[in-house]
Amino acid sequence: MKKIKTKKLCVIAMLLAITVVLSYISGYLRIGMGIKLTISFISVYLAAALYGPFAGAFVGAMADVISCIVNPVGALIWQLTLIELCYGFMYGIFFSRKKDACSIKNRYIKAVICSFIRFLSDVFIKTEILSEAGFMPDDFWYAVTLRIPSCLAMMVLTAAAIMFFEKHYTDKFSEMVNK
Repeated sequence: MKKIKTKKLCVIAMLLAITVVLSYISGYLRIGMGIKLTISFISVYLAAALYGPFAGAFVGAMADVISCIVNPVGALIWQLTLIELCYGFMYGIFFSRKKDACSIKNRYIKAVICSFIRFLSDVFIKTEILSEAGFMPDDFWYAVTLRIPSCLAMMVLTAAAIMFFEKHYTDKFSEMVNK
């Protein structure tokens, strides 16, 4: 079994803590009554880009669980935690700095693909889960129409943030932590 180096473990723990803090701060980023934005995906993306899909999945899932314990806004719904795990894994597949990473080389196309997959998941899968849990109206298509503005705003924010970090910071972070 491969051992995790102390430095890697510390960086992942730091990114996990940053994700929890960003999740707490993001609770206050609202536009009007229906649009909630979150920036906690940035540190999940960084963990995935630096250390691969499993690190991104770990940070995404654990941040969701810890955020629910530290700042309980609603119930811990395991299906939503699984979706956060999948987001972290997806970021790792597309943006990992390892040699066997995604064959798509254009970082902008990768950012758009990831944000679009996240949009579809947020609109359809998360809406169904929230409806089943009683947090959204029972009429699925009505609930989807309520969530579309928020999901569109998150799609734009996700694509823009990932493009920005890919262009300016991710390679610098990678060099810094992999010295």
